[in-house]
Amino acid sequence: MTTQATPHQDGFTLVELMVVVAILAILAGIALPLYSNYVSTSRNVQGMNNMHSLRLAEEEYYLENHSYVSGKYDVKSGTKTLQTGALAWTPNEPDSKQQFAYDVSATASTYSIKATGLGRDVPSSVVLTLQ
Repeated sequence: MTTQATPHQDGFTLVELMVVVAILAILAGIALPLYSNYVSTSRNVQGMNNMHSLRLAEEEYYLENHSYVSGKYDVKSGTKTLQTGALAWTPNEPDSKQQFAYDVSATASTYSIKATGLGRDVPSSVVLTLQ
């Protein structure tokens, strides 16, 4: 009487593969919203940094001219610098990754800087204001 050995098969079963895929899907479902939130927060910080840089340019202009100056900066409209009179300002990232349009409203003695999100990584409803 001869006995035949059953062949030994290496590999994964379908159930094991489905469990791995389910675990990866759960991890991706947790990681992607956290990453999106991180990107959005970093864009807001970039906008605030640019607004503070613009504030310093306004104060420097005021020291030289005894008044503030109004202007707009929007990379989508093709304006690369905010320039009115002696004030010329360029944000920290003056390229296609610029996420905000900057609007400076000024009178002789006060000014207000408004940064509005352009909508890609920063929703257009995000408005940061510095007065």
